[in-house]
Amino acid sequence: SLPTERRDASSLSIGIDPNDQMQEYLRQCQPAIKLAMAATHLEHCDWGLLYSEGSHMSMAHLAQCRAMTFVLRADAAVLAAEQQYRPALERCLTMGKMTQHVGDENIISLLVSVAINALADRAIQDTLGIMPLDKQSLMWLQQQLAILSDKAPVFSHALQTEKQFIINKLADED
Repeated sequence: SLPTERRDASSLSIGIDPNDQMQEYLRQCQPAIKLAMAATHLEHCDWGLLYSEGSHMSMAHLAQCRAMTFVLRADAAVLAAEQQYRPALERCLTMGKMTQHVGDENIISLLVSVAINALADRAIQDTLGIMPLDKQSLMWLQQQLAILSDKAPVFSHALQTEKQFIINKLADED
């Protein structure tokens, strides 16, 4: 079972003032948030996956990436409640950038990428829904989203890996 703060972080609404316990939890998460934001500036992330293990390879990092998404979303909610809209949107974009590192190398990583991206998109929509109209921020956000869409995970990559797993498994059975 998740700690109460982490469970609450996953459901904190954008623009809602967080309680003191949630703010303290997010304050403690700041080093991890900064690390996640820095990591998304890397072009490629090699998780050291052992593809030679085929469908049995460990992908424990996927759960951690998804958990980090909830922390980033909660941090975006706090920032938006404090009317720090640009940093809130940056947290949302960090979530979207994480999908590039979660990847599309197989079906499971692709599905986690899609789920994280959906959370990021929803957080962006929620933030835009409460912030005042700001043409400069909207133009900046449009540029950032265009960059993200160019690097979005691709279903065919996941299928290629899955196809190779099946071919290898069939070859091993002969």
